[in-house]
Amino acid sequence: MLAATLWSMLGIAALGLTRLVYSALVGRSGGPAVLGSVNNAVSLSLLATFVTAGATGQAVTKYVAQRTGAGAGGAAVRRLLDRLTLAAVLVAGVVLVAAAPWLFAGHELGAGAHARWRTGVLAALLMLAYAGYTYAKAVLYGHRLARRYAVLEVVSDLVALALTVAVLGVGAPAWFLVPLIVGYGTFTVWALLTARTVAARRDAGTAPAVLPAGLAREIVAFVGLTCLGTVASQGFFQACMVVAGKTLSAHGAGLYAAAMTAVTPAFFLPRALALAFFPAAASAVGAGDRSGLARQVDVATRALTAVSMPVFVLAAVLAPVLLRLVFGAAYAGAAGAVGVLAAAIWLYVSAVPSVNVLSAHGLSWARVPPFASSAGVVLGVAVWLVLLAGLGWRGPAAVAVGYLASTLLQAGVPLVVARRRLARARSGFGWRAGVCALLGAAAGGAWPATGRVWVVLAATIVFAGGYIWLLGHQVVSLRRWARRATGRATA
Repeated sequence: MLAATLWSMLGIAALGLTRLVYSALVGRSGGPAVLGSVNNAVSLSLLATFVTAGATGQAVTKYVAQRTGAGAGGAAVRRLLDRLTLAAVLVAGVVLVAAAPWLFAGHELGAGAHARWRTGVLAALLMLAYAGYTYAKAVLYGHRLARRYAVLEVVSDLVALALTVAVLGVGAPAWFLVPLIVGYGTFTVWALLTARTVAARRDAGTAPAVLPAGLAREIVAFVGLTCLGTVASQGFFQACMVVAGKTLSAHGAGLYAAAMTAVTPAFFLPRALALAFFPAAASAVGAGDRSGLARQVDVATRALTAVSMPVFVLAAVLAPVLLRLVFGAAYAGAAGAVGVLAAAIWLYVSAVPSVNVLSAHGLSWARVPPFASSAGVVLGVAVWLVLLAGLGWRGPAAVAVGYLASTLLQAGVPLVVARRRLARARSGFGWRAGVCALLGAAAGGAWPATGRVWVVLAATIVFAGGYIWLLGHQVVSLRRWARRATGRATA
């Protein structure tokens, strides 16, 4: 799992850097209004993907790894999920195009009478490419091919960046989505061909002709639950961009797009452990290794929580500088939204191991994350109604606060439930991390609240001291554990 995590970090770092560079180039070339329109189309495409390939991808990772852990092949599972994915993606593409006049009103890419329809078609093509990318990546992880994923990710990202430079040279916003479409499409074709070759070799002589009785119904039910949970968690993050586009001015939507893009690399990096952990958890469930699973969840949660915290706090503290450096002076007003989103995403990634271990079990455990995420969406929308409609706070930070509110339930409920069901011992880590998080929030919010450099420096120093005092020993112990794990893996 440690080796898979390192390869995943390489691939996801390339993905996050590509998205950041792409958005920075678009933002500098077209300004906040164009960046807001591009991100609106991207977010709608990603949201449609979460409804389709995001759910079936989770299922193929879980059940292929689970069947492998139990000593059976996964060919029949893949055949069922291949068909479900294809049907769902085609339906979602038709819906995107049909709803284009409403979805892209005020956010058309390019000019002309058919601009909205053209934007809808491009968004549908992007959704098809990203859905293929999402599903193909899940298949690779189901077969524990993290190294191949990393290589394919880097190559396809380089293709996307090269095309971005070429398209921006043309200067027509209607072409701005093409590099992402080609990049994700390249990954999809290459990854599926690779996975098919490897799967045929591994499943030789073991793959059953049909699924066992009841397993097909369980898989379909899991896909439904995962669809609900993914839309309510990752989908809600993308829906925030759509809300910003509908409720804020074009300039305000562009500021939120910049804030969202600025935190995306930090959002992707901790997910590397999740990509490696989920198939490992599913395999442990299939093998009945309950104690090993509890130990993995505990270590992974501590690692994500403790190691990622300084990254997000630093992103919030340096937000004014980073926004000016990456996007330009016109985007400095997004600093407050960056800090709020950084806090929300830190909560989200801290709960990733708990969410994955619950999802890797049967439906009675797997339904907890989607129900918690759904409750979080209700809370987030309620906060938006109060801030945007009731109080009239029409700024990018208001949209971010709604996402933060939803994350409190989306992350908190799985953390508590997983701890109780796996009977993990209490160690005081929770309150220590909580105190450090409050200190980090003060450091991240110092500049938007006061605008004084000395206040920011003082709050950051206090956070650093509190982190070393409260969580320093956790980082040291995790480093020792990683060395021992690496030694055992290479022995």
